[in-house]
Amino acid sequence: PKVATRKPKSGLGKVAKLKREVKKVADDENRWTYVLIGCCCMGFMALVALLVTLGRFSSEVEEVALVVFSSTPGTDTALAWLTASILDGSWKPEVDEVPLFAHPASRPRGKTGEVLLPDENVVSSWIPAKVAGERANRAYSFGDVSKLLRRVHELVPPRLISLESDEITTEAAAFTSLYKLQKANNQRSPKIALLSHPYQLPYLTVLAETAGLEVLHLNLALYSSIPWADFGCSPFGYSRDVDITDLLAEKSRELHSVKGRVNADLYKAADATLAYHGCVAKFLEDRKSLDADAHKLAAKDVRAAATKCSQV
Repeated sequence: PKVATRKPKSGLGKVAKLKREVKKVADDENRWTYVLIGCCCMGFMALVALLVTLGRFSSEVEEVALVVFSSTPGTDTALAWLTASILDGSWKPEVDEVPLFAHPASRPRGKTGEVLLPDENVVSSWIPAKVAGERANRAYSFGDVSKLLRRVHELVPPRLISLESDEITTEAAAFTSLYKLQKANNQRSPKIALLSHPYQLPYLTVLAETAGLEVLHLNLALYSSIPWADFGCSPFGYSRDVDITDLLAEKSRELHSVKGRVNADLYKAADATLAYHGCVAKFLEDRKSLDADAHKLAAKDVRAAATKCSQV
């Protein structure tokens, strides 16, 4: 009988099939290559975006350097306590209904259109907080307040750095030194939260801005929450034997000594701010608003003083 035989496949057919298989594998590999390349590109872009975000975040949460300058002996004791309390996060300010040192910074003063500091433009307010970007983890100091911070509150480097030395004996020199320190620490825009008695801030702000520092003021309303009486001070923040009118006149002369050597607009705002404080102090002294135990000012008088002196 005739046996059926299968015709052997042609070698060309095997080659063609092999080519098809190779092409299929190559296509698959190419497909996965494109996928991998796409993933790598997406990953790279995501990394770039992350770095940009982190860069922005780091600039936004850049910690503020707290800078405290001495005043009078009684005031220095309160300022040292305030500085230490801000650094350790224990300060829980309770603002008076009508805070003495605050002013309506949101609008120009009276008919002259003078700006008061902080104006929330050139100089902004600062409120201590326990969140990054608003927290001060270290402080710089100048004057006798440095001794109180070291001896009483046990603050030492790196948390407290004194700006005073044999070569640095003036406020202007201290700010110049601080600017160099901040730039050496790669601070793109050296920013400081300036802390002193509110009557000294206008003069100090002019010096700091002239040195190239970006200045923030502790929110002026918060100064009224300092327990001044516990440090032997009147509500004005000075020892009870200090003549506030004479002291403000001295601060005004101090500011006038740098006129013509600093930014004219900033000088004008600083001068107007001191004039405002002088107006309020005189109004309250004329009203004899301080009560018998010298611990409190009549709120209605403080409100009336702020209204009157804002319209000068």
